[in-house]
Amino acid sequence: MEVQTTNKKNLPKRMRYYQSVIDVSILKQGVDYKNLKPSYVIFICSYDEFGRDRYIYTFENICLEEPELVFGDQSYKVVVNTKGTRGEISDGLKEAIKYLEDGTVTGAYSKELDDAVKAVKSSEERRVEYMLMWVRDNEKRAQGREEGLVEGRKEGHEEERVSNIRKLMKNLGFSLQMALDALGITDSEERARIAGMIQ
Repeated sequence: MEVQTTNKKNLPKRMRYYQSVIDVSILKQGVDYKNLKPSYVIFICSYDEFGRDRYIYTFENICLEEPELVFGDQSYKVVVNTKGTRGEISDGLKEAIKYLEDGTVTGAYSKELDDAVKAVKSSEERRVEYMLMWVRDNEKRAQGREEGLVEGRKEGHEEERVSNIRKLMKNLGFSLQMALDALGITDSEERARIAGMIQ
């Protein structure tokens, strides 16, 4: 499940990618395919991806020549449109969509959502988890850029890595060693070089 606030014009392909990641992570090598459970990729969008004004768009594989023939692989893709007005949905889902759209608490269900959001935001453990995830994402982006760059651009990646380590140390109180461990920097020469840049 993911919340999408910007239309990047790639939602169907992203959903296809996520579906493949789910299947690969569930089915280990040598395990029978029949062990795959039904799976749902759900995107909650603050825009109408398909322009039909529906609250919900649900997709599954069907035969183009015989539309009533469902493929039966039990993979579903669901797009929730927070701006939709068409379709039959429960009052609870309408309330949740309204909350996701503008943060308005209109009843018991959205109050429960709001309380859960506040609890996560105030949780130190979740804050650390989020910060680590943010730093790791930055690391992955930097690594992806690095792979396409020439040797002379390595310094930029290292500066970004040092910046991320400083953020972990400042914002979360990590020691240098903890920050290096959190980012998976295990090479002793690299650790020493980064330590020299930070101190």
